[in-house]
Amino acid sequence: EEAESALIHRFHLEMAQEGVQGLQTPLARREYGALTVALSTEKLVELKHMIRKFIAEANREGSQSNVKDEVYQLNVQLFPLTK
Repeated sequence: EEAESALIHRFHLEMAQEGVQGLQTPLARREYGALTVALSTEKLVELKHMIRKFIAEANREGSQSNVKDEVYQLNVQLFPLTK
């Protein structure tokens, strides 16, 4: 789960760029949110686990739909702002 290949890195970079373009999509067809939070290294591990769980649940929920008439990209990003 922690390893990141060059291919995965490139995919995430491209999806982040698509996310910037997605801001031009009408609000009714998109959802953007952001959170800046201070936390401990211990909580970071827990938060990463929560993100992975959420993505798996979102995948299951989306897959259950019988009618699939659009394709969406869901990006969840967590990165340090401190240097």
